Amino acid sequence: MKTFAEIIAFIFCVLIVSGCNNEEAPREVRAPVKTVEQPPKVAPAPVSSSEAVTEDTAAVESSSSESVSSSSVAVRGTKRPGRFKSPEKDVVKDPCEGTPADMICDSRDGERYKTVQIGNQRWMAENLRYSVDEGWCYENDYENCKSYGRLYTWTAAVGLDVSFQSAFAKDSIGLKHRGVCPEGWHIPSKAEIDVLISFVQDENSKLRDKENVGTSLKSAEGWMECDQEDEECSVGTNRYGFNAKPAGRRNLDGTFDDLFHDAGFWTSEESDNASHAPYWDLYYATDKFWGSYTNRKGVGYSVRCLKD
Repeated sequence: MKTFAEIIAFIFCVLIVSGCNNEEAPREVRAPVKTVEQPPKVAPAPVSSSEAVTEDTAAVESSSSESVSSSSVAVRGTKRPGRFKSPEKDVVKDPCEGTPADMICDSRDGERYKTVQIGNQRWMAENLRYSVDEGWCYENDYENCKSYGRLYTWTAAVGLDVSFQSAFAKDSIGLKHRGVCPEGWHIPSKAEIDVLISFVQDENSKLRDKENVGTSLKSAEGWMECDQEDEECSVGTNRYGFNAKPAGRRNLDGTFDDLFHDAGFWTSEESDNASHAPYWDLYYATDKFWGSYTNRKGVGYSVRCLKD
């Protein structure tokens, strides 16, 4: 039988062996948590409806801007590296492009005119409308320019300085003198108008009914009616397409006369008086084409151009 001392020693040994065989797993070491003192909460101030809208708009704009920016970056990213090309400049279209064969186009202003072949000559079938300092629409109304063309002083018609309204210009006027006409066209001379008249007279002689030159050259519409019992009363037939319209004239004092009654056309000639020049005339009450008139160079008449 063991003594009390031996029993105590046995128990002590058992306890020591058990503690040695059961080691604890290492514990996780945590840093000490610091307590941060939070500031006291403040209730937000009330927001007005307009401020709310502004904030919402700003948010939308910011979002939209960011979307566009990211989109732009994405698009740029698809291009090859290198310099961006500048946008092409607008191409100025030729105003005379597509002009029909029976018309001409004035490259100076893009105006188009009907033309007509009469015998061996090609004439404009409309009065010139090109704008110059001494060229006016009847009553200064542009609508009249559309129908009747402009009324030019003689110096403007031949393209000379106004000083030649009181001086001879023979040394400045050449054959096929262009003057105010488009390129390739010129102010007709008296001799060239004589050619026109001779052709019309020859052709009219073949007609069954008598018809004078004035009647054949007038437009069929737009002229003042005359007394049909007057044997010289002329209703225009525009037989050859010259289509002369009664554009009237501009006087030296700036007034206008004879719209619907009269059509006067400058030539490149001068008269024996330095301040005067001849013009050809059609009048509503006669069937003739008169070329024996002269007037002051500062008066305004129509211009018909003839092809070179």
